[in-house]
Amino acid sequence: MDHLLTYSGRRLGFSAAHNDCVPPAIEEFPADFMTQYQRLHQAGVTIHLLVSCYMFLAITLVCDNYFVPACEAISYRLGLQEHVAGATFMAGGSSIPELATAFIAVFFTQGDIGVSTIVGSATYNMLGIIGFSGIATGMVVYLSVWPIFRDCTFYALSIAILIAVISDGKVYWYEASMILLLYIVYIVAMVFDTRLQTAGSTLAHKLHLVSRFGRPESDREERTSLIARDDKEDSLSHSSDSGYVTPRIYTPEWLDSEPESFFEMPESDVKRIFWVLALPTSALLYLTVPDCRQKRWRSWFPVSFVLSVAYIGGMAYLLVWMVTIIGYTFGIPDTVMGLTFLAIGTSLPDTVVSVLVARKGHGDMAVSNVVGSNIFDMFALGLPWFIMTVMVKPGSWITINSSGMLFTALSLLFGIVLVLAAVMLSGWQLNRRMGTACIAVYVVFALFACLYETGVFGDFNPDICPIEA
Repeated sequence: MDHLLTYSGRRLGFSAAHNDCVPPAIEEFPADFMTQYQRLHQAGVTIHLLVSCYMFLAITLVCDNYFVPACEAISYRLGLQEHVAGATFMAGGSSIPELATAFIAVFFTQGDIGVSTIVGSATYNMLGIIGFSGIATGMVVYLSVWPIFRDCTFYALSIAILIAVISDGKVYWYEASMILLLYIVYIVAMVFDTRLQTAGSTLAHKLHLVSRFGRPESDREERTSLIARDDKEDSLSHSSDSGYVTPRIYTPEWLDSEPESFFEMPESDVKRIFWVLALPTSALLYLTVPDCRQKRWRSWFPVSFVLSVAYIGGMAYLLVWMVTIIGYTFGIPDTVMGLTFLAIGTSLPDTVVSVLVARKGHGDMAVSNVVGSNIFDMFALGLPWFIMTVMVKPGSWITINSSGMLFTALSLLFGIVLVLAAVMLSGWQLNRRMGTACIAVYVVFALFACLYETGVFGDFNPDICPIEA
């Protein structure tokens, strides 16, 4: 612990040394086995790139095959509704890489790679994942008003708090506690979601908002014909008189089946390539983590949950280490690496979950997973900040080096407005037109954010201190 306090203290506000430069994050990791010359001029950095890509694959395997099923089992045992499960356990489960990255950034690195990863991931989730989900649906998927209104309201509040917290470049314990408190309120709202939805539906009916934002019965019948297929009665949500849809209790699809063995080779050539690459990690996970999708391990989902978190934490550490080396090698700021490479990579589980459920017609769950993941991402920032400033170093503060993060955080509010506008203009449908528009906006955002952080629009990042020989 003393060693941890020594190097983490340099990131905290009461550090003894205050210079115009900040220590490079690469110093906070074990020494690399290559020199800067070997990485840059002898293509040695290719190894780091390959390891980073493989860590993305490994984290996706853990989340998809072990962690997310464990979260699904917990949601089923608690009897959560579909969109509530999507906004809580499914969102938290698919966002665990961001939480691991935030902890590593606070306790191990000196830069803003944690907050930039969270902010970049939130933007990618809100625009990129919803965009991919819309393109991948292949059918007309209608969205309910209440889940989107509920989640976007809490998300907007969390962004407003984040902007207020990082505006002065310092994060104090009471500011971190505000982020945690909002997430606790969000969870409480999930517990009483049925009552809140009923009250909101009644209010909307009195204010004559149902005819404007609700879906007519004919639309719900069309949705039924598109989604139900062979299991109509089980797949339908029950409609209320107010025009809103009451989601069903979430039930994992694997509950009455057994998962395919990872030893079975896929038929597709492309899938075979990924199968071979993933085989070492799949074998390790198969031997060490109980798969709660299998009937003999159904009751072991708490063990699967804990072990999956441990694996994701270790893989995320290795991932951030490699990305930090890559950024240092090419002179790319940590914030840019976090906003792009790490943000998209750590959001791969979110992408997989949302696209899969959207293709099955569960539009509410796909969107709730995305927005719920963003709310959890704010919690992922507040938790390590709170632990560091209250438990590890009481009375200290966390320093945000890049003032460009404030601009990026402000753009998140703009992203909410764009998504809501796209949803309303599309007639509360998740379709390809809406998806294409969201992806186009995300590309523009990512471009401007990177230009902002690299100093094209001004000098917002402090210089990196040179590494002593």
